Formats: sequence, structure tokens, C-alpha cells
Amino acid sequence: MTEKSEQRPGLLGAPLHVVNVGLDGFAEELQNHDVSVVHVDWAPPVRGNVGLADLLSKLGG
Repeated sequence: MTEKSEQRPGLLGAPLHVVNVGLDGFAEELQNHDVSVVHVDWAPPVRGNVGLADLLSKLGG
């Protein structure tokens, strides 16, 4: 390593900022550990497939 790279803070030395997509519980758990989280309420499109929509709804808890 060069001297310059040793002086830079590492990835794990900086505060975390997370974008969470679709999993409420994951975002809540990060927030419980004082991690900055932006939550995006998203689910995969089901294109009118009722059976697939039912299965996906069960994943959300």
C-alpha cells in the first residue's frame, strides 16, 4: 500500500447510509442499530397474475 491509501478512511470506518428496497423488517433492523436508512416501498410487478400476487404477498409477512 502507498502512504496515501493508508491515510484514507476505510469503507467500514465511515458511517453507513443504506437504501433499502422492499423489505420493511430489514430497514427497521438497521434503524434499530442507528444506521441511516432510506426505505423504498417496492414490490415486483405481477402483471395481473393473481396466483403470483398471492405468493408475493406472503413474502411481505
